[in-house]
Amino acid sequence: MRQAKLDGVSKTAAADYRGFKFWVFDVCQSILFAEMAAVARETPEAARAPWLADIEHELRVHAIVGADFAIPLDQWCDGHEEQFLGLVAEAARRLARCGSITGQQAAEWIVLDGKPIIWRGEEAVDIGSIVSFADALAAIIRGTYPQAPPGHRWYFGVPGGVRTIQIPRRKPPPA
Repeated sequence: MRQAKLDGVSKTAAADYRGFKFWVFDVCQSILFAEMAAVARETPEAARAPWLADIEHELRVHAIVGADFAIPLDQWCDGHEEQFLGLVAEAARRLARCGSITGQQAAEWIVLDGKPIIWRGEEAVDIGSIVSFADALAAIIRGTYPQAPPGHRWYFGVPGGVRTIQIPRRKPPPA
């Protein structure tokens, strides 16, 4: 899947779940995935199946690389949809108590190998857009989120709310 370019810089992570393709602002996905990893880490040892340890690491990787990797939801959820949705819901619940995250907080939020969550220089990010993405992600996995209009893809996690982006049409090869 191609990444959208905004202001000349890729700020979006591509995602696909069972053919439902969308984009998400990488700062938003970074924060959500970092919190989901924290929820996974705090799961009592007796309930920590190998899948949970694997997904925790994958979430941490995606929280620091953002738009460089497409989000492999099909792999992450494969047979573990309810557990994954539990991570999404708990992370969203915990984040909702924050209100916002500042650049200073982001710099101090070390996720993996000494690297913090992704940040794009805004003074603060409203958690509402992250919680909205978490809700949409849950609906996508449950199969209840509506398809984007033809020729468009959903773009989640952006200030001002969910929107669609037109998919660039490919030019035919020269004859």
